[in-house]
Amino acid sequence: MRRRPRSPLSRLFSVVGTVLLIGAAAVVIGEWGAGLALRKLGGAPMDESTTPPAFRANGHGPQELTGSDPKVFVFGDRASEVADGETVSALLEQALRDAGKPTLQTFNFGRTAGYSTSERILLEHLLILGFKPDLAVFIDGPGEFANCIPTPASPTEPTRPKLTELLAARSNLIRLVHRMRAPVSTERCATDGEADRVIRRLDTNRRIIAALADKLGFKVLFVTLPPPAESAWGYARLAEMRGAGQVYDADQVWLVDAPPAGNRAIGDAIAQRVAGGNPAP
Repeated sequence: MRRRPRSPLSRLFSVVGTVLLIGAAAVVIGEWGAGLALRKLGGAPMDESTTPPAFRANGHGPQELTGSDPKVFVFGDRASEVADGETVSALLEQALRDAGKPTLQTFNFGRTAGYSTSERILLEHLLILGFKPDLAVFIDGPGEFANCIPTPASPTEPTRPKLTELLAARSNLIRLVHRMRAPVSTERCATDGEADRVIRRLDTNRRIIAALADKLGFKVLFVTLPPPAESAWGYARLAEMRGAGQVYDADQVWLVDAPPAGNRAIGDAIAQRVAGGNPAP
């Protein structure tokens, strides 16, 4: 029996249905791939409010945030140009294991263009989700003076989100497109007043973090790295205020006066302080 030829309308619906099916599959694959890319770039896929933020692997095997082994959260490790096993976090883990803590794990929560405020917020988010470290290490300095962001004129005035912002909150793919297109904010300080504001921001964030650590029962260590050439004058002001006792100076590894050569030297300097028991995870 010969099949009756399909009508043009039927063929149209068939083609449209096939296109929609392929499109839906492409979106699903794209969302999945974009989520992986965001994690690799150091960002966070959507639904971060209910899932732990991404961390960069250390190259030493599986890592488990919920495990019972001692945990060190490292913030500010922005060495994106090196392999996973060559970051400060990875080298710190190896140094601490060699110093007698064989089961300790470090978790690298470094973010591109991060600074003390974004690091504090990330720590708070982890704590709210129930992920508490034995020790939190904050590596600051170069990123701080490179993010001399002006304070909003009306920080309490609500703003209406754009359509693209609403879509980005629900789509990894759109967030990835925005991430790839958006320039990194690196507005450097240009005046002494701006530098003082950045130092106050750094100092306030460190005091808040120290208070959180004291109340919630974990240790904290603040590492100050040497400045890039364009921020040296800001560091001079920070050193002056530190010498006068005007900024928080406890729990600190000050590496400005004796700059370490490379990530391994930074990791070793932190490990020596931690292995000495002040503070110890």
